[in-house]
Amino acid sequence: MKTLYPCFFLLCLLASCSRLPLTETNEGPLRRLPDSRIPDWNDDLPLAPLVAGLEQQIALLKKRPPSSLTFGEESFSWEEYTQSLGFLKNLLQKGGEMADLWKQIKEHFAFYEVYGREDWGEVFLTAYYGPLIPGRRQKEGSYTTPLYDLPDDLVEIHLEKWPSLSNEAPSRTYGRLIASKTTAAPSVVPYYSREEIDDGKILEGRVPVWCWVKPTDAFLMHIQGHGTVEFPDGNSMALNYAGQNGHSYVAIGRELSFLASPETMSLEIIENHLESLTPRERQNLFNKNPSYVFFRKMPKEKVGLTTMGLPAVAGRTIATDARFFPKGTVGLLLFEKPVFLESDKKDPPSWRPVSRLVLDQDTGGAIRGGGRVDLFWGKGDRAKRHAGHMRGRGKLFYLAPRKK
Repeated sequence: MKTLYPCFFLLCLLASCSRLPLTETNEGPLRRLPDSRIPDWNDDLPLAPLVAGLEQQIALLKKRPPSSLTFGEESFSWEEYTQSLGFLKNLLQKGGEMADLWKQIKEHFAFYEVYGREDWGEVFLTAYYGPLIPGRRQKEGSYTTPLYDLPDDLVEIHLEKWPSLSNEAPSRTYGRLIASKTTAAPSVVPYYSREEIDDGKILEGRVPVWCWVKPTDAFLMHIQGHGTVEFPDGNSMALNYAGQNGHSYVAIGRELSFLASPETMSLEIIENHLESLTPRERQNLFNKNPSYVFFRKMPKEKVGLTTMGLPAVAGRTIATDARFFPKGTVGLLLFEKPVFLESDKKDPPSWRPVSRLVLDQDTGGAIRGGGRVDLFWGKGDRAKRHAGHMRGRGKLFYLAPRKK
């Protein structure tokens, strides 16, 4: 992926999947939902940010080369689909009663349910956010972990250009060039692992460092893939995902399952445990995930750009597997959100069912298959609190214009 890395709850154990992966079936990723089963819409967020997000998305899609996309048994040109997004934008911009808006949306759009995790339409939903973390410009005190720029010796390998490779292979990976002992041509080998970078200090003095942060903050920022580092003088630095070392992401949640049940696990529980460990114990745990992220400095308004290159819309942008679900489409996401009534409560006292219109704009390194969705909750501590509790089942439907 280009920007946001996997959500926080990939730290935790994901629910088991009893259904065949979509790549092993003859069924497509989407199928038409009968009109009688179209859910109600009780959107809980203001529509203005959604309208602005649609406007940016439409402007970008208009520059796309002519091509088509498929929903179930129907195919559409991107021009047709973009026109339908324009209808949706104008409708939401005019406003009105939600029931009236929904009636017009259902008259214009057909709904398609995703292949799902265990059944059609059903997804495993998590959330990600934009961290705001303290940092220092130099290594000092507890600020001991560098956030690195992209190394000069990191090479991106476009595996999709090798037709002999399996369809299961990732589209690209990363490595480094070294002199070959047997041929004149250099060899490509895996890039350094997290353990080599953090423990072995292999990049120290060789790769520029943007800033220094606390070890747990660095690890979580690698997972989110972007964030804003705040300095004592009041200035800040916005950092986005620039690249990755090519190693597979390993969820350390398997090592932390003793902390709480899957139903009660939260980011706060994990952070508190990490902070209770000795530096050596904590680093040994981090090293179980060899994946490592590098960052680039961005203007503050561009931090958290999605795979499409658009700013993520809080509560609206979703990340899905781009092999099956095209970026630039619109969906309806049903789930239960945590509701916090008191600022000092650790766990949400209640959950509220909502159904939101969402924008499929992003991907994630471990958001794979026909039943995985990651929802961008927003930036800062409030978003972190909510995203830290988001994991569970939801339903996802895509909208496409009705054929006349």
